Amino acid sequence: MEKNQPAWYIEFRRKEDLFWNQTYPAKTWEEKIDHWVASIQEMMRSLAGSGSDAYEGFNPEAYQEWQKSEPRIDEILAQMKLKLQDFDEEKMWRGIRG
Repeated sequence: MEKNQPAWYIEFRRKEDLFWNQTYPAKTWEEKIDHWVASIQEMMRSLAGSGSDAYEGFNPEAYQEWQKSEPRIDEILAQMKLKLQDFDEEKMWRGIRG
């Protein structure tokens, strides 16, 4: 199946697997928090920049994916209001709950 994929996609998947299997597990707890905050902040900026609600990315499907990558994601999400100015934690959780 992999041979039917474009080379750029195979390389992307290889790098993604390397990150989640080696790089991410080696991070400290604080580094993991910083990773998620930066990633979520970028998601929110992209959504807002495209004219969507910045909180649209907080939904049950995304949350399930995040849990697969980080079992302690709830603890990290609880840090968002401390790390990002004007972050609406209630809106985030409403989106996640659906």
